Amino acid sequence: MNDPNGLVHHGGLWHLYFQHNPEGPDWGHMSWGHATSPDLEHWTEHPVALRYRDGEQVYSGSVVATDDGSLTAYYTSAYDDEHQAQSRATSTDGGFTWVRDPGNPVLDRGTTAFRDPKVFR
Repeated sequence: MNDPNGLVHHGGLWHLYFQHNPEGPDWGHMSWGHATSPDLEHWTEHPVALRYRDGEQVYSGSVVATDDGSLTAYYTSAYDDEHQAQSRATSTDGGFTWVRDPGNPVLDRGTTAFRDPKVFR
């Protein structure tokens, strides 16, 4: 676990997302892990929220609640060709499952070192 990000209170729970390698303890295959807490003291870990895909790792970002009750995650897509871009995913079940935006990346400057969007509302 590294880079805690996307802390948001929603549906009576605190949701913490963090960089995580679901394949083992070493850095790589970066994805978003997920844990929830009712009180910021007792935590429950859940399955991977946003999993890496061939050619794309999921780096840090933010999560915000929207007016319609869904959650939106903004995160860095790190591609195998070493460029980074900003992507978006939406959860309609309280932050447990995510659907990537089919228009991803939503912001792409075509450069390296373009990461870690911090979005708040």
